[in-house]
Amino acid sequence: VAGREQSLREAEASLRRSEAHFRSLIENTSDVILKLDASETIIYASPSIERVLGIPSAEIMRRQLDERVHENDRPAWRAALESARARPGECILIEARLADRAGSWRTVEASVTNLLDKPDVRGVIVNFGDITERKQAEALRKDKEAAEAASRVKSEFLANMSHEIRTPMNGILGMTELTLDTSLTPEQREYLSMVKSSADALLGLLNDILDFSKMEAGRLELDPIAFSLRDSLDDTMKSLALRAATKGLELLCHVRPHVPDRLIGDAGRLRQIIINLVGNAIKFTTRGEIVLEVDTTWQHANEVCLHVTVTDTGIGIPPSKQQRIFDAFAQADGSTTRKYGGTGLGLTISSQLARMMRGDIRVESEEGKGSTFHLDVCFELQPGIVEPEQPMIDVRGLRVLVVDDNATNRRIMQELLTSWGAEPTIVASGASALDELATATEESRPFAAAIIDCMMPEMDGFGLAREIRAREYLGGVRLIMLSSTIQANDRMRARDEGFSAYLTKPFRQSELLETLVKTLGDHEAPARREPPPAHAYHPRRRLRILLTEDSLVNQQLMLRWLEKWGHDVAIASNGHEAVRLVEMQDFDLVLMDVQMPEMSGIEATAAIRQREAETDRHLPIIAITAHAMKGDREQCLHCGMDGYVSKPIQTRELFEAIEAVWLRPGDASEAVPAAGPQQCETITSVDTEMRDRAEILDSLQGDTVLACELAATLLKVCPELLEELDQAIARRDAATMKRAAHTIKGSVSYFSTKAPYRYALNLEQHAAAGDWNEVENLFAELNSAIERLKPELNAMIAELASGVSAT
Repeated sequence: VAGREQSLREAEASLRRSEAHFRSLIENTSDVILKLDASETIIYASPSIERVLGIPSAEIMRRQLDERVHENDRPAWRAALESARARPGECILIEARLADRAGSWRTVEASVTNLLDKPDVRGVIVNFGDITERKQAEALRKDKEAAEAASRVKSEFLANMSHEIRTPMNGILGMTELTLDTSLTPEQREYLSMVKSSADALLGLLNDILDFSKMEAGRLELDPIAFSLRDSLDDTMKSLALRAATKGLELLCHVRPHVPDRLIGDAGRLRQIIINLVGNAIKFTTRGEIVLEVDTTWQHANEVCLHVTVTDTGIGIPPSKQQRIFDAFAQADGSTTRKYGGTGLGLTISSQLARMMRGDIRVESEEGKGSTFHLDVCFELQPGIVEPEQPMIDVRGLRVLVVDDNATNRRIMQELLTSWGAEPTIVASGASALDELATATEESRPFAAAIIDCMMPEMDGFGLAREIRAREYLGGVRLIMLSSTIQANDRMRARDEGFSAYLTKPFRQSELLETLVKTLGDHEAPARREPPPAHAYHPRRRLRILLTEDSLVNQQLMLRWLEKWGHDVAIASNGHEAVRLVEMQDFDLVLMDVQMPEMSGIEATAAIRQREAETDRHLPIIAITAHAMKGDREQCLHCGMDGYVSKPIQTRELFEAIEAVWLRPGDASEAVPAAGPQQCETITSVDTEMRDRAEILDSLQGDTVLACELAATLLKVCPELLEELDQAIARRDAATMKRAAHTIKGSVSYFSTKAPYRYALNLEQHAAAGDWNEVENLFAELNSAIERLKPELNAMIAELASGVSAT
């Protein structure tokens, strides 16, 4: 008996401990546990109900839970209770809103269960947790997604509208420019000039809106190409020179000598940022100067980060408003919009573009004392390009006097000339210049040239030139005028005053070098280091190359270059032939024209890659195309091509593309196209259809025999292609017409970039669009342009052939 009692006591103690443990779990759980009897009265509530609803468990006991359920949720709530009673042991899930003590609605996720598997027992257990914050977060997320979708729709609408408006705007601008080239009365010219100015301003506004809409829609993208940094910046600054000169401002551009020139990146977007920064500087500066300077922040083996500053002497920006100018539709002061114009989008777009180029834009400014914008952007370095230590024109040891009252320009000229190996002497006034010239003559170390600023106080450039000419002992120095103004009579006046050349700021560095050489002539003319001819390139190895090209002119041209470089070449005239030859023979490389009859280069490459899928071999393929738009490049790389060279083909680009493939086979990231035409060009009348003779020979590395052969081939194939075009137009055969026009365009590009090339380009684009009326007009114009080109080609052949015979 004693043992049994001891066992009972131990069992009771264990049960009490178990109950205490279970009660502790119930009372400390974050979820609420309720027990409802058959009448749905609460007969038990866990203490956690006070944390969720703010009601003590004792207070809610003997109350109906249904009283707390939102009236819209009560039908579903009662249905869940009935389902739980009807299906003992099954857990019924439901969401409902319950009122807390303050009357606010809390969203709960509840499970309802009849734990007793007895038909006559109708009570249930309700277990629920508070999910109010989660539901609010989901609602916010849905609202955010809806807002983003609405923003995308708005941005796409703006982009579409901008595109739609740009089409007639291009027509307005083009026709206005054509009309301005005709004979007009002064009054008509004034009115049309105002129309063009207004149209230019509207087009700039549309471009800003288009870019902003792309930015908001997440569709603002970069289009990397290979480009020359200095040439790009020089061209950009030249386009802004007139605006600066109109306001009497000095516009200066200085790229540090050690900054690499051959880069890969979106040159167009860089130009857009520079135009915005420099354009704003011109807009908000009434006197003084705007200086663009480029240096490097860091440089590695394959990439460089550029640090660009644009400094002005304008109105400045208060510190409190310096960040606001980067916000959309904002300027530092609302009154500036009315006074200076603009959308307030330029800096917003520029800032986004800088971030896409792995950089940023910031500003340092003081009100009334000007501003300096700092731009950091990163670019890849072109592979295989070694930046020259010296310019192509050797000016080492050349004594040059620079006369300029602008301290910034003196510093730039000093650094530039010194980096080339010249010996510059820099002075700030005409009087100092005369002293230096006299001293140099006395020491028998005369200056070869003097670069003189036009606008200087006390004695301007013209006055200094007269003083120099009045001193006979200074007759040997050649004079170059440097001017920041653009006056129609200044150039003529400079020539009359004894200047040998005239340069407008900002000038190209290469332009200054060329001017120095042309000015000096036989007078201590520095030697020019010509680029190497085509055969002077030395490939890493001799290759077996398949040249796939349907144009006879391009076949002949590339065959000559490739054979000069020591390569073995086979030729295919279309994609089918290329695929067949690759199956039959072993090649090290394929040069693949993209647009060809029967099978395009894209299709041929896909077929070759499909065949390779069962092997471990990868045949390098380089695209050769007249189109270098972003979509074309991506399509080429997507189908498996390894490189990209645009027409008209340059020997250096072709050589480097081939070498790059063998430097890192299969790496398409280094094959970047140059920018190609993206819309139909306006064609104006010309006196001659031919490119400059020297330019043609330069593109062919001075090979006169090759020039004659190509011209003869062009004369032979053009009538055949024109006949093919005529028949295609009669049949409304857009594909054949587009291909024939494309072939003509590529064939004539080495000799003419004027009417024949442009009519062929426009014909190709209108053929793709199926614009038959315009196609017929363009064909007639193309035919006439080719007829005008023929005698010029024949004359060139005769002239070059006689020269070859004489030698």
